[in-house]
Amino acid sequence: MGWIYLRRLRFFAVHGLLPEERRHPQEFWVDVRCQVDFKRASETDDVADTVNYADIVAAVRSVVEGEPVNLLERLARQVAEAVRAVDRRIGAIEVTITKVRPPFPVDSAGVEVTWYAD
Repeated sequence: MGWIYLRRLRFFAVHGLLPEERRHPQEFWVDVRCQVDFKRASETDDVADTVNYADIVAAVRSVVEGEPVNLLERLARQVAEAVRAVDRRIGAIEVTITKVRPPFPVDSAGVEVTWYAD
């Protein structure tokens, strides 16, 4: 087993509770880690035997740039569910969502969620 990771995927989207968060797109960073069995891919050197990074990016993009949500907790869950739908070979999924420059005096705010396959 190993982990595929994508760090600091950058998106501009409209999520949040406050009216000012809903007026203009804000910057979000998304980190994703997916637990995957690398044994076969390490032997065959064939992308079909692992999870394609591009498919993960597309799934994350569709959620983050999609329908607005009030809470980052909800967004993180939606991202984890979309990533899991990419490939059933994915075991655990870790998602970190960072809102860059939120409307209060901090550099960033965010959530982390870990999701485990049944």
